[in-house]
Amino acid sequence: MARALKWILGIVLALILLVVIAVIAIIVLVDPNDYRDDIARIVEQQTGRELTIEGDLKLTFFPWLGLETGAMRLADDAAFGDQPFAAVDRVRFAVKLLPLLSREIELDRIVVEGLELRAILNEEGVGNWESLVAAGDDADAAEEAPAEPEQPQDGGAPPIALAALGGLELRDAYVLYEDRAAGARYEVAPLNLEIAAFELGQAIPVEGDWVVTGTDLPRLAGEISSRLRFDPEAQQFALEDLALNLLGSGEPLPAEELPITLAGTIHGDLQTSRFSAPELQLRIAGVPATASVDVQLPEEGVEAQAQLDLPAFNARELAQRLNIELPEMADPTALTRVALQTALQYGSNGLRLHTLRVGLDDTTLEAQAAIGDFDPVQGEFQVAIDAINVDRYLPPETEEEVEAATPATATAAATELPLDTLRGLALNGTASIGELQVAGMKLTDISAQLESGNGVIRLNPIVANLYEGSYRGESQIDVRGEQPVISVNETLSGIQAGPLQQDMMEKVYVTGAADITFRATMQGMTVDDWLQSAVGEGAFRFRDGAVNGINIAAEIRKAQARLKKQEPAQAADTLETDFAALSGTLALDKGVARNPDLLVESPLFRITGKGEANVLEQTLDYLVTVNLVQTLTGQGGESLEELNRIPIPVRITGSFAEPDISIDLAEAIRQSQGKRIEEAKQKLEAERREAEERVQRELEEERQKLQERIQRERQELDERVKEQLGDKLKGLFN
Repeated sequence: MARALKWILGIVLALILLVVIAVIAIIVLVDPNDYRDDIARIVEQQTGRELTIEGDLKLTFFPWLGLETGAMRLADDAAFGDQPFAAVDRVRFAVKLLPLLSREIELDRIVVEGLELRAILNEEGVGNWESLVAAGDDADAAEEAPAEPEQPQDGGAPPIALAALGGLELRDAYVLYEDRAAGARYEVAPLNLEIAAFELGQAIPVEGDWVVTGTDLPRLAGEISSRLRFDPEAQQFALEDLALNLLGSGEPLPAEELPITLAGTIHGDLQTSRFSAPELQLRIAGVPATASVDVQLPEEGVEAQAQLDLPAFNARELAQRLNIELPEMADPTALTRVALQTALQYGSNGLRLHTLRVGLDDTTLEAQAAIGDFDPVQGEFQVAIDAINVDRYLPPETEEEVEAATPATATAAATELPLDTLRGLALNGTASIGELQVAGMKLTDISAQLESGNGVIRLNPIVANLYEGSYRGESQIDVRGEQPVISVNETLSGIQAGPLQQDMMEKVYVTGAADITFRATMQGMTVDDWLQSAVGEGAFRFRDGAVNGINIAAEIRKAQARLKKQEPAQAADTLETDFAALSGTLALDKGVARNPDLLVESPLFRITGKGEANVLEQTLDYLVTVNLVQTLTGQGGESLEELNRIPIPVRITGSFAEPDISIDLAEAIRQSQGKRIEEAKQKLEAERREAEERVQRELEEERQKLQERIQRERQELDERVKEQLGDKLKGLFN
């Protein structure tokens, strides 16, 4: 649009100059009305457009030679419509008669009334002024180069000099800029400008007013007054005592009226194309600020420096004045003190933010940055925040909102990652926060380092201290493929889990000193995609803590009382289960975390378990087995000695917030009694076998003894028979 305005201003000045030249010639030579057709023909030759002069051309003679025209219209290119490219209702111009005799020109004030100028870009991006420029270039090329003017001989007439300019008055002008490709249309109407008579070395008063309307713009009514000081030899000017007033109204402004004022001095050097405003006083909707600007326009690009100082103001009061309804915040005193200080430089090397200091209530942010390119973003930065409580700027959480929040609404985000921007991102820097509170959590000494390039954005390391422990992690987004891939690696050491959960959720599930490691990889465009595709693993260990929300000893007593058809045991004083250690590992697969090896060690229990937690739906399905140790009296209750060595299954299902706990003590006892009966049978069988073996051994021993006695008695009988037979034989022979 700046290029278009440059051409438009050039065309306007050329038209005015053409009118001035024509006026001088006509006044001096002839009756101008006799040459209206010739003037129109010459203009058409030079511009390619038809010039229509309506009404008479009027002359004045003494003491001014002047010309006054009626309405004139310069046609537009037919491709852009029937409306004229430029038109005026009246132009008045005059030169003083007597100074002409001395070859000096003193111009009276030039008055232009009802100027209309239409600048249009068509759907192909071609402007309706471009054919004018081309026609003018062709006409200049067709003319022969003028001969070198002869130098006046000694005593010849001196050259004509411009002795005075009487000023310029532009009344009720209308300017249109239309971009048909973008569907944008902007109008300035009415536009009035008055420049007083020009005197060398003297400040010239300048006044003007205008109204701007357009596509997606509020109505902007402006007034300007200043004193213009111009040095033609040095080609320098200054707008002194500048006072600019703007008043915005209508859509899209939230307020009925938005006043803006600017005061100061602007310096310009036309030779070096340098413009500066060393001290500007701004006021926007009653909020004051000071600024300084230095801009240089070389042949290519822009070189600029700027500083802005916005003293502390009450943003809540400003929003009220502008009819801006701020969102409800947890802290009603938030945004009562906002301040800004910055110094920046822009040029061929990009944007350099030398200093940025932002005050937000009790928070101070300081930053520096150097951005070499914006498409894509490439550069470096450093950001430091002393302390900030993010929660005070968030809406207060109500019970209805907590109850209505579901996993889908709490975690699924429809906003997709800007892949094209991230793929070209080459931004490196560091950020630190002294103290941070967010989502109830309190962290200190936070620091993170960002590295990005070639489609990979990495935060490594990220460190912080929190709840008597520490955090260290790294995160990475890889956008080189069709789907971004996100990976995280987190470690929590020595964190007091109870206070952390209390601050985050206002509810404590597990207490104790926690060591947690977790790593995961996920992909997709939204947060919901990430959770559904997450795959990872982790491990946890809690020391000297308790599981809140369940008193396993009390639940077992209740189950035991129901089994015996007795009165329920007295309610436990606390709904918690103490432990010396709680540990396990996790496997995350597409939003479901599985724990196969839960182990809880306590003075009363040894608990093992396995199960899963659905992160998307925030539900549990867990089975743990409780084994009572040889402790007669359980945690805060009656004796559980008769349940020793009985594995007790506990099923935990339902939501994270309200888990459902069931204990099947009868089945546990039945299984335990069956086991004991089986053990008794096995013992009796062993005793029977042992008795049989013992009887068998005794019978075998008796048999062996009997055989030995029979053998011994037989031997004795044989010996007696032999003796008796021998005696008888001896007696027979004798």
